[in-house]
Amino acid sequence: MKILQEDTRQLYVPTSIRRIVIDAKRHTVYAERNSIMPVTLSKETGIIRSGYIKISGLHARWIARRKDLGIPVVEKHVFVPNQTSLTTKNAIRVNMQILLENLMSYKIKVAELIDDATRPESEPLGEIISDVLGDQPLIQPDIRVLSSLNLENVEDNSITTETKCNLVVGSNMLQRSQILHLAFGSTKEDGFFLSREHLDFKLDRKKDLNIISIFTNEKEKLIFFKKTKTICNNYSVVSKISKNPFLNNFFFCKIIVGHLYG
Repeated sequence: MKILQEDTRQLYVPTSIRRIVIDAKRHTVYAERNSIMPVTLSKETGIIRSGYIKISGLHARWIARRKDLGIPVVEKHVFVPNQTSLTTKNAIRVNMQILLENLMSYKIKVAELIDDATRPESEPLGEIISDVLGDQPLIQPDIRVLSSLNLENVEDNSITTETKCNLVVGSNMLQRSQILHLAFGSTKEDGFFLSREHLDFKLDRKKDLNIISIFTNEKEKLIFFKKTKTICNNYSVVSKISKNPFLNNFFFCKIIVGHLYG
């Protein structure tokens, strides 16, 4: 009753009640004798009455309406080998799941480079990546397709103009060290790379690259990888010599820790 008297299109829900009094026995008898239960509300006191039920101090607040989420997404959990044959869309979907699980970020920036190495019949992957990321709740994709070629709906820029990317997509990046080096400079430290290679391309395992997946379709190989990071920490542990024999077992030491991880 309190919500219905509000002249508004907003969605109100009750959030708290200061006091509620119920005479259970008398209300049960009253309900048995009356098939219709009238409800009254006093605007001056804010008290709601119905039979032998009294509610006072009811507070309601408006909430935002749930946005239309569009087409429902049906999820399926299956085992996918790191190297297998998949359609382009399924390969992108698997790789984007790996990316999201490792980045733990809502904003995903993707830069796709289209240049002379891109085959003319190849369609940009930016639209597919956008659709895949759009299926995930809260994810905000920022997809940028770059090219120095005169193409429709493509920004006339090079990869050097982009920074702090989470993913860089390009063609034959593993065969072009200069482009790969530029891509390294455009991504974050934990960024990923997706290279579109020829079907007959033979991968040369490089020490500075961590190959995550190799998915093949009827047109190309999609190689998903990231740059291997090396961490070397130098620190010292120093203890003071004490008269206590137990503490004398401690000694000065210098530890150098270095390991590789992908």
